[in-house]
Amino acid sequence: MSVTVRAPQNEDEREAAYAVRHTVFVLEQGVPVEEELDDRDATADHLVAINDAGNVVGTCRILRDDETTARIGRMAVL
Repeated sequence: MSVTVRAPQNEDEREAAYAVRHTVFVLEQGVPVEEELDDRDATADHLVAINDAGNVVGTCRILRDDETTARIGRMAVL
């Protein structure tokens, strides 16, 4: 199996990424749902991992602290 990692190309892929995060963080790890999505999602760069069947199986977001520093966060893989 191969996986392609790239920016989401449409709203369906973005929603699928949020669903992966919900499964991993809220359902599996018990993070309160109101804490999982936050205001930084709107300004973060997002990536999705898509399997051969076209399903989003992983995601992360990249938060830019300044012009030269960024952090990877909310990484989740099914």
